[in-house]
Amino acid sequence: MESTGGPAAINAFMDTVSRFNGPGESAVLDAEASDEFKGHSIWLYNVAAMMAARGEIWNWGMDDPILAKEIDEVLPGSLGFCTDGVSEQLYFRALRELPIALDDYAGKTVLEIGSGAGEGLNFLSRAAPGGRFLGVELSPLAVRRSNALLSRGDQLRYVQGDAEALPLGDAEVDVVISVESSHNYPHPERFIAEVARVLKPGGYFSYLDGFTEHRYDVTTLLKRDVPGFEWLSEEDISEQVRAGIRKRMAPGSHFRRVAEVGNTRLRRHVAFQMQATTMGSPFIGMETSPVVRAMQKLGRVPSAWTLPVESYVHSVARRRSE
Repeated sequence: MESTGGPAAINAFMDTVSRFNGPGESAVLDAEASDEFKGHSIWLYNVAAMMAARGEIWNWGMDDPILAKEIDEVLPGSLGFCTDGVSEQLYFRALRELPIALDDYAGKTVLEIGSGAGEGLNFLSRAAPGGRFLGVELSPLAVRRSNALLSRGDQLRYVQGDAEALPLGDAEVDVVISVESSHNYPHPERFIAEVARVLKPGGYFSYLDGFTEHRYDVTTLLKRDVPGFEWLSEEDISEQVRAGIRKRMAPGSHFRRVAEVGNTRLRRHVAFQMQATTMGSPFIGMETSPVVRAMQKLGRVPSAWTLPVESYVHSVARRRSE
């Protein structure tokens, strides 16, 4: 699963993600292709972990004034310092939509699959004190970063593992969350089956991600066919996510201050365009600039950075009692 890295690895990663999020027989990866893809994924997210020293930007985010007000009541001021306040809202929603009060997590274990740099789960551990929070992440460097900067004993810790073969026993956790990660999983049926395996009977699965049309259709069939779940709700939150992306892309935003780095105007422009595309700018119709498109053709920057996402959906399920 080793990758040589560089622009070629980024392009290979995104080409493969596009492949298994799209229609046709090529969407199915054999074992060798899956291992090669996961090698590229580890390299890419290791790089992301090294760049996430301050850890302010975790996902596309969302913007909902009601949700922001609730967060400020639970964690006053948390949306107003070194952040645009949109990544936090997406994570907060992951627990908010469950029938468990934030002050009722004592003794419960919350698992995040695809915890990245660890900041989202850290935020939730502050919003729902008393619970035990565990993050599983494929990138070993991201896990090292998370544990070095964020872990707090049994209350919050991170381990390296594969979403399609989780390093946990059966029926170990009370809640599973997955935030903007599953589109990187070659075999979604294995992922959802693993969620069912590690959840206790009566436990909850909160599942948020952006979907291509094909991947949404596949996921809909899996909800029907993978045993063990009662699917309680599904809500399209695309407009709230678009609002979050627009807030992040606006002049003067915290995101722009972080993304626009470089000692020349061109370097700052290219840096922003790369980060903006990764953070969902195509989802709001923001096009790549002619300058960056020309550099892509010359191979100076990666040519593919994001999926043609059609919708952003939040689903909630309960693990059936056998």
